[in-house]
Amino acid sequence: MDAQKVSDEGYTAPLIIKATYPMSNINCLEAGTAKIRVKLAPITQKGAAKTHLKLFETTARDETGAVRVLWFNRPSAQHIKTSVEYVMLGKVESRYGTKTMVNPIISPAEEYDKWLKKLGKS
Repeated sequence: MDAQKVSDEGYTAPLIIKATYPMSNINCLEAGTAKIRVKLAPITQKGAAKTHLKLFETTARDETGAVRVLWFNRPSAQHIKTSVEYVMLGKVESRYGTKTMVNPIISPAEEYDKWLKKLGKS
């Protein structure tokens, strides 16, 4: 069950991030879909003027490691607060030894925990 609504802060909320996906630690991530609970480094914007492609990049960390996070053409990503813990669900790719999560769904961990309690899954 998913409920999504884009908020003013730039993340998706309220959001039930597919309760069926188990929470993973970053050091255990493999290629495929994963759900992680993380803190984010400041988000930077990169882009190519010729393609009009906007790329937003950050690093997500938990107690076990770090993963690169990319959002393509999602300007609201630049408004995500780095002082908040988040739950993210997205596709993980591994290239040249670097793990990257691409275009993840993101929700503040506090909201995620509230939704789990409402669903009786906490």
